[in-house]
Amino acid sequence: MLRLKINGEAIEVTEGATVLDACQAHGISVPTMCYLAGHEHFTSCMVCVVKDVIMERLVPACSAPVTDGMAIETDTGEVHEARRVAVELLLSEHVGDCEGPCQRVCPAQINIPAVIRKLAGGDREGAANHYHGSKTDSGIPCLDCNARCEKPCRRRQIDDAVSIRALMLYAARGEGEDSPGVAHARRFNSVIGRLSDEEKSVFLAQASDAERAEPSDQAVGFNAEAATNEATRCLHCDCRKPEGCRLRRYAELYSAKQSRYKAGERKPVEIVRQHAGVVYEPGKCIKCGICVKLTEHSREPLGLAFLDRGYDVVVGVPFDEPLDRGLTETTEACVRDCPTGALSFCDDEASAKDDEA
Repeated sequence: MLRLKINGEAIEVTEGATVLDACQAHGISVPTMCYLAGHEHFTSCMVCVVKDVIMERLVPACSAPVTDGMAIETDTGEVHEARRVAVELLLSEHVGDCEGPCQRVCPAQINIPAVIRKLAGGDREGAANHYHGSKTDSGIPCLDCNARCEKPCRRRQIDDAVSIRALMLYAARGEGEDSPGVAHARRFNSVIGRLSDEEKSVFLAQASDAERAEPSDQAVGFNAEAATNEATRCLHCDCRKPEGCRLRRYAELYSAKQSRYKAGERKPVEIVRQHAGVVYEPGKCIKCGICVKLTEHSREPLGLAFLDRGYDVVVGVPFDEPLDRGLTETTEACVRDCPTGALSFCDDEASAKDDEA
């Protein structure tokens, strides 16, 4: 057995254990992003750094082996600062919104994109559940609203904003389960800003090109067919894993700023829809290698791999094959263990379950 101290507490671990193993075995929280239990460490994100007091240096907990007599600190200002920098470096290359602009400005904090996705699929009950489950006050707040949510709608950068208020009124009167609503604190949000012409095409590829529709009665909203049609105009520019994304969670925890290390123009938004159940957004990938390990461990015929070199490295399917050829048996595991929204389920319910994981 090896003896060490973590935050002044004397503990013992078996030989071969890492500092992260020691921390986890004794209930000491250390953030991780590129670590996956049961697999060899990759040590890429550096979010798990701790202080080796005796050597007077910061070390990655996921790969640093425990040595006899070691003294580790996990919760100091120096450690927190190093983690903040690590998160900010990851954010500097991150491309994608955490929440859609419509949701960010909604006074009632309604999860508008989730409601619209349900309506686009013809599920009014599911839309009503999202509507009533995310608002913070009683009644139907959209009745007295001036459609503030439509002003930042990115569809306006192409033609006309989605008729969000009318869609919300239609959803609000659906037969969903009542919910008292949950108050949401202000959260970290990655924002991509205005879309380039190329990005407009990327988002429009997953939306209807129909013209904006207006309900005949503004106080009532749409009927079923009109609601479904209008909902399909939404560009779905929000993230499908806003709660499960660890990058967002740690950005909040360590008060990270996305703009601190940004230089030049951001990379363009990419949305890969080559799989019936999964959406892949390379701009949200942190190259942690978790999905690569999972597909390799499960002996996927093609799987996922690191392609190109240096700063141009990306995760993708070898030989330029589509995503559904690389992800077959490991689809659910790869989406579940992806630490960001780079891999997410197309289906809204599946994404919600993934967020809870």
